[in-house]
Amino acid sequence: MTNSQVVRQNEPISATVATSRQRTLASLLLTQPSVLLLRDGELVLYRRTRSLLYQCRFKLADGKWHRYSTHKASLENAIAAACDMYDEARYRQKLGLAHKTHSFAQIAAITLAEMRNKLTQAKA
Repeated sequence: MTNSQVVRQNEPISATVATSRQRTLASLLLTQPSVLLLRDGELVLYRRTRSLLYQCRFKLADGKWHRYSTHKASLENAIAAACDMYDEARYRQKLGLAHKTHSFAQIAAITLAEMRNKLTQAKA
């Protein structure tokens, strides 16, 4: 038996429990939260179980949840990116602009649908 084993056997049980609690607390301090609320709870930052990157979601005046990837693995960088996205979406909403850019295919589909509606109304 070595000296460290002898000391451990003679230690009181409460010291062993205290040491295990300290290890548990230390490991909790190193873990990152699974969900983080920002901007008074209006912006939610989270990480999906199978992803290293953080995601964010927020609700605008239209009542729908808008979800985006921050493309960041670091919590500090993800917070900054999520706040920027939220601020830009709110600013664009105040100006009456679309909060999300559309692709050419989406714009073409919307335009075609509007043209078809005008043609059917003109024929009727």
